[in-house]
Amino acid sequence: MKTRIITAVVGILVLIGVLFTFDTMVFNLVVAAITLIAIHEIYTALGFDKKDWLLYVVTVPYTLLIMLSSYSVCRALVMPASFLLVVRNGTVSFAKTSGLVMFSGIVIFCFYSFVRLKELLPVEEYGYDAIFFILLSLCFAWGGDTCAYFAGRA
Repeated sequence: MKTRIITAVVGILVLIGVLFTFDTMVFNLVVAAITLIAIHEIYTALGFDKKDWLLYVVTVPYTLLIMLSSYSVCRALVMPASFLLVVRNGTVSFAKTSGLVMFSGIVIFCFYSFVRLKELLPVEEYGYDAIFFILLSLCFAWGGDTCAYFAGRA
């Protein structure tokens, strides 16, 4: 429990720091980094070996292009292309690769929604309403995880 509380405090401090840079490219970079960490977790959970590192490496440019590009056309073309990315050889199963592509697409889409929300609700016009919506969605996720943890412990 002590480790979870320390992790939560550090996470909240990082979140506050990131939200202070909300209207800059730093926010997009942090969201991209978190997305890549989440994709790596999916990669590990699906049981890929270290020799299959190329499957993870290929997701990096897609993620960075989606999170950092200001051209809607690039994003619109990259998302479908990322779903077409299926690398198959004798050591990687089609099921695992398909799972990586599907879940990575979901993760990229979900985290990209934070970047898109920032674009749709510019600070100059709407104040910090986008931050409120981002915090609201994060609180729903964290609240559900916290309740699931305590229910599981009970």
